[in-house]
Amino acid sequence: MNSSSVIGLVNNAALLLALGLLYDIFPIRPIGLKVAFHQLLSGAVIGVIGIAIMSSPWNFGHGIVFDTRSVLLCIVGFFFGTVPTLLAVIMTAAFRLSEGGAGVWTGIAVIVTSGAIGLAWRHLRPHKDKNPTMGELYLIGIVVHVAMLALMLTLPWKLAVRVLYDISLPVILIYPLTTALLGMLLVNRDKRKQSETMLKASEEKFRSIFQHHSAVKLLIDPETGRIVEANKAAEGFYGWTVDELERMRVQDINTLTAEQLKGEIEKARSLQRNRFEFTHRLADGSTREVEVYSGKVEIEGK
Repeated sequence: MNSSSVIGLVNNAALLLALGLLYDIFPIRPIGLKVAFHQLLSGAVIGVIGIAIMSSPWNFGHGIVFDTRSVLLCIVGFFFGTVPTLLAVIMTAAFRLSEGGAGVWTGIAVIVTSGAIGLAWRHLRPHKDKNPTMGELYLIGIVVHVAMLALMLTLPWKLAVRVLYDISLPVILIYPLTTALLGMLLVNRDKRKQSETMLKASEEKFRSIFQHHSAVKLLIDPETGRIVEANKAAEGFYGWTVDELERMRVQDINTLTAEQLKGEIEKARSLQRNRFEFTHRLADGSTREVEVYSGKVEIEGK
């Protein structure tokens, strides 16, 4: 092992993680895309990332280069599945073939093996419904890179011995950790997507209950009294359209003075009371005695 090999591998690992972070920040959104096309697009983008990291390798010499394609492809196999992995493997293998050199077929074997191990791990792990831990991802990295080092034996014997002597320790120190870090980026992305999906479902459920309930419902900003939302039942009861109600404040329909209403809103806000009796104005100028039940709803952190 020498310092140049460590520096070269660390730099390439850092490049992969930087590109992985960009992919995490700007993910491909499947909105309006068919699943098959989305998988192909994902595979193409990942293939481009693979070619980018292969364009800045650590050059061992004799046509042998080292980069983090093995990390990328095993993670793709594990997280993305068959179609994106196959496309990424084909693209990176074609690029490696175009580079040539004594290690070209060994490099292609590493590409295929890394993607295959990721796919096998994806399909054979016992708890497919659970996100992988940092430890599991690190173990995948160990397996993939032990296999990668074993494939160095396909090189001419003297060259293989020299390569293994110089590269084994930095590979085992750097690449499994890079695998775990890149994997955790995707785990965190998946968790965010799950949270967003659950939140969207919850909001849609709330909106359906709110809009279609037969009871009059008004969503009020307690700080200003503004009517944030009104349902169809409110439109039928008050005589103003939903759009008109949502341009009004609760002070416009409640006959209490501003100070009195402020006090009642504070009671509702602090949960001192949740049932009230008021007199409300209607669009035709008449008034109606109403019984109001209040509750807190948090929207966008407010």
